[in-house]
Order: sequence, then structure tokens, then C-alpha cells
Amino acid sequence: RSRQPLATRRGIIQYYLNNHAEPHISVALDVVFAVWVLAATVYDHLYSWPRFHADLASGRPGARVRGYRRGIVGQWLVTLGALAIWVGYARPWSALGLALPHGWRLAVAIAVVLAAIGFMLLQVRQVTGLAPETRVALRSQLGQVTFLMPHTAVEARWWLGVSVTAGWCEELLFRGYLVWFFAPWLGTVGAM
Repeated sequence: RSRQPLATRRGIIQYYLNNHAEPHISVALDVVFAVWVLAATVYDHLYSWPRFHADLASGRPGARVRGYRRGIVGQWLVTLGALAIWVGYARPWSALGLALPHGWRLAVAIAVVLAAIGFMLLQVRQVTGLAPETRVALRSQLGQVTFLMPHTAVEARWWLGVSVTAGWCEELLFRGYLVWFFAPWLGTVGAM
């Protein structure tokens, strides 16, 4: 039994309630979902990725598009599952890291986004200004990821979908939901 006076214990409890507005309450569904996401990631690494690689190496038509499609659909299904759990338990979006910054953080965020957009536009302009032979020659500098890059206009459209999917889904799952889930045991840094 604690030897602190009752008023002090009430003060500690009140402090905790006032300063921890986003309690971490995971339920059995979170445990099952987190284990499933981790198992699916291992499965993808051990089975799906080598299968995709072999499919491409075989030269089968449409192999890249099939791989891109599987990746897009799979990631969005898992992400929608995480969002359904989140909404179902009425958890605050800020606990996932989806809160708008304010004050100077908002100004810095806007500046970083505008700088990134400007840099990307500059890159697109420089690459589109290159001769086709030069672009083909530069492709070899991509090294081991060259096989993954699109080779046709149809593949390029699907690649855009892969890019958007990876940006949204992986961030939400691996830097949002799973960090939130593991943070109580590993700390925020350890969970990342």
C-alpha cells in the first residue's frame, strides 16, 4: 500500500488524466491485427517478392502490372483494415500522427512540402529534357532496382499507383498504427 497521502495520489491521477489525453488502449483485435500485418510482411518477403522476381525473369507478359496490382490491392486492404479498427474504437487521429501542425511547425511543414515539390519539378524538367538514349543509359545506374521500374506506358501508370500506395499505406501502417501499438513496450523510438 502506498504511503503517499490521499491528496497526493489524487493529484497524480488528475495530472495523468489532464496530461495524457490520448491513452493507449489496445484490444485483442489490435494484437491479432498487428501479428497478422507482421506475418503478412514476412510472407511477402519470403514468398511474394521472390515469386514476383521469378515472374519478371521468366519474361511473361504483364508480369510487372500483375505484381504492381497485387501490391496496391494488398496494401490498401490492410490499410483499410487498420482504419476500420481505428474508427471502430473512436481513437484520436493524432495518436496515429495524423494531426495538423500549428504555429511554427505548420510554417516549416509548408516550406518543406513546397521545397520538395519544387525539387521534384526541377528533376522532371531535367529528365524530360534529356535525349532518349541518355535516359536509357542512365537507367543502368539504378542498379538492382532496375527490374522493378516500368518499361511501358501502362506499367508507368500502375507504377504511379504503387508510388501513391507506398506513400500512404506504408506510412499509416508502419509509422502510424504499428508504432502506436508497440510504443508502450518499446518506446516511440524503439517502435519505429
